[in-house]
Parts: sequence; C-alpha cells; structure tokens
Amino acid sequence: MVVTKHFATHGKKYRRRLIKYILNPDKTDNLKLVSDFGMSNYLDFPSHAEMVEMYNVNFSNNDKLYESRNDRQEKHQQTIHAHHLIQSFSPEDNLTPEEINRIGYETMMELTGGRFKFIVATHTDKDYVHNHILINAIDRNSDKKLIWN
Repeated sequence: MVVTKHFATHGKKYRRRLIKYILNPDKTDNLKLVSDFGMSNYLDFPSHAEMVEMYNVNFSNNDKLYESRNDRQEKHQQTIHAHHLIQSFSPEDNLTPEEINRIGYETMMELTGGRFKFIVATHTDKDYVHNHILINAIDRNSDKKLIWN
C-alpha cells in the first residue's frame, strides 16, 4: 500500500536545501536511486554537490524565465516554488528500490503530463522504502503554475 504526503515548498533557498537533502548519497545508494524529468544534465558523473547545484540551476532557470515572461519578481517567501511529495511503500509490497523509483517516475509523468520538471529520489534508510519527489511549480512550456489540491 502506498501513502503519499504533499508539502508546498516556499522560498528558493529552502528548495535548494531540500534538493540537497533528497539527493543524500547515503540514502539513495550513492545517487543510483535518483531519476528526473525535464532537467538539463550537463555532467557525466556528477558528485553529490554538483548534482545538487545542477538541479538547483534547472529549477532556478525555470523561475527566471517565468519572471521575465511575466515581468515580475516573486520574492515573497510564501510563493510556492516547488511541490514536495513523500511516497511511502509498505515492506509487504515486496518491491525493490529500483521498482519504487520507477513507480514514482511513472506516477509523476501521469500526474504532470510531462509538463513540469521533477526529481525522484528513492531513500532506503528506513524500514520502509520511500520516494522524495520534488516538482517544479512552473510549467516547462506555458508559464502556468502547478496547483495542488
């Protein structure tokens, strides 16, 4: 059985810290359990710090494009910059961490229709395996924001 929790991510600095946390190599089998969609990956074998920066730049570039197209700067900390989902699986599901990562990826593709950048990081540090999913709040193509109800 899958349990999913949603948290709105306010503030660009918090988003960067969240990226750093979800990409923790000790929890993601040395980054092997990380997948993404819509990201520009310009590194062949990135370190943890390089990967955090790469993903943060991807999300920030989307923000800058949105702000320039809409002629405004959203500096208020209450602005939602990303959506953080935690997708937890029961040990009784008998799924491998790789399968759980794939389920997270496929679920996000279905929910977003491929319109929003996202990261899926599968953590194996608890008795139950779980995904941390970070979705950029801004559509990659149309400048529409993701509204989570």
